[in-house]
Amino acid sequence: MKYLAFYDDTVSKNDDIREVIGQKGFGDVVVKKKRLESYYEDAVRQALPSLVWTSMPSVYAVQETAALLDAEDDARVLHIFANFFVTDAEKLGLTFQKLAFVDARYKVLSDAKIAALFFPDVESYRRFLKKITLQFSTQEAAQTIERAMPAEGLVDLGETDNFISCITGSFDSRYFNSVRGDAITLVKTSRDKRKIKAEYTYYHLLPDDMKMYFVMPFHYEEKDETASYTMEHLHMTDLAIKWVHGSIDLHEFQQLLINTSSSSLSVIQRKFLAGNIRKWQINSMWKRYISALPC
Repeated sequence: MKYLAFYDDTVSKNDDIREVIGQKGFGDVVVKKKRLESYYEDAVRQALPSLVWTSMPSVYAVQETAALLDAEDDARVLHIFANFFVTDAEKLGLTFQKLAFVDARYKVLSDAKIAALFFPDVESYRRFLKKITLQFSTQEAAQTIERAMPAEGLVDLGETDNFISCITGSFDSRYFNSVRGDAITLVKTSRDKRKIKAEYTYYHLLPDDMKMYFVMPFHYEEKDETASYTMEHLHMTDLAIKWVHGSIDLHEFQQLLINTSSSSLSVIQRKFLAGNIRKWQINSMWKRYISALPC
């Protein structure tokens, strides 16, 4: 059986998320050098190997999508909303495999929110696309589908906390046996007691005017085989993520330099503010800036 998957990245983003990734879609967000759309596609292919994947970056692409259907007669259609991301591919796969057995349109719900749509044939999906052109919103058109089924293994990246957790959830695990936490704190634990103690102590050795750029560790604890410390869990991105996704411009970069008191950046500040630095030099400067101001 043939399956067509359409990855709908037309979902609007709130102001907090736009501040981080600018005008990019959810699918274009890069985590660990890979786009979120690619992660999703890989997960779906595990459940539906004979899959044809197509991206739908805007509602203006609906006509192009409809044209693709002209070459398809016997296929089932999966419509995926890009603001959802896979947290458990195995559980999600169990839901998506049900597409082979549906005989009507279904909306797939994650925590009562529409994460995807099932269509038993191409013609029913073609009618759905026509409705999108009338309402100019895939979300509104999806609300008209009555039947629903629940899904596990997804998280809504349209919620700011979930989005931030997704793109900042990679910790350096070379030295840490575990990083656990909740919405308030994170606890780093390792058998390498010397390293944990050094990281905990490092903050307290910093000059006072540099401490604002670091997260203060507290509650250092040693046990028989491990050591740990706790930090506040900050739901925000670092500067590197904003730069990679093109959501910081030269003016904001200039303001960051003006507000930075680090003497190590004084030469860069003087050159930039004097207008002696060209745009092609910003990448090199930015890397130095990020390495000097970790979050």
